[in-house]
Amino acid sequence: MQTELVQAKADLAELYAALPWSVEELQGWSRAKETGGGYYESHRPDSPGWSDAVGCWASSGPGHFACG
Repeated sequence: MQTELVQAKADLAELYAALPWSVEELQGWSRAKETGGGYYESHRPDSPGWSDAVGCWASSGPGHFACG
């Protein structure tokens, strides 16, 4: 059971890494703590937004994602 949970977590991490961080097309940012970025530094690249072209789906079973 534990092995399956570890695999599910790895599969979700792979899926999340392939998805854009915003469903809308948005400009990214870089903020340092010293310049008003809050309590920590933060960075996001530009987001292309969501479309069916960047949609992901399971292909050939769990843990295999086709994104693009």
